[in-house]
Amino acid sequence: MNSIWAVMQDGGRDPKIILHIGMQKTATTFLQWNVFHYLKVNYLWHIFYKPFFKGFLEPKKKVDLEKTKKIVPYYLENQKVNLISEENLYTSMFSKEDDRLIMLDRVKTVFPNAKIIFGTRDKDEILPSWYKEYVAVGGVLNYEDFLETHMNLDKLDYKPYINELRKHYGN
Repeated sequence: MNSIWAVMQDGGRDPKIILHIGMQKTATTFLQWNVFHYLKVNYLWHIFYKPFFKGFLEPKKKVDLEKTKKIVPYYLENQKVNLISEENLYTSMFSKEDDRLIMLDRVKTVFPNAKIIFGTRDKDEILPSWYKEYVAVGGVLNYEDFLETHMNLDKLDYKPYINELRKHYGN
């Protein structure tokens, strides 16, 4: 079952930012193409592929977060809500490493007052969907070997992550 879970904090500052942080295979692409493009917001799709965000989505790379934080406002509009959607901000899908909190620390530094949308999906539904994605991009392992080789099932325990979101962004 898909669900969207939102954590909100009124930072009291303009411009307002809504950050949709995914996760993959939770209807993010549907929202990005069929909903977000049609809202009356400053929809900053693909902003994480701008040069100043280079390495941001790669947890092992060192990133100058303070520099990035200073550049982001040039893309924001003060008179509109600014909506940024990037499913890879939750975690790297096919990685054994649990990089969720590394990514969350980056998000908290660059977007300290954002409103957060975090989508989840039941583990029994998301794993086969992730496996189909793996095969679609050229993966050749069977399902069990895929899980053993590429997946860290702890990443599908959302509660610790949601607790960290609440600590920083409130309820």
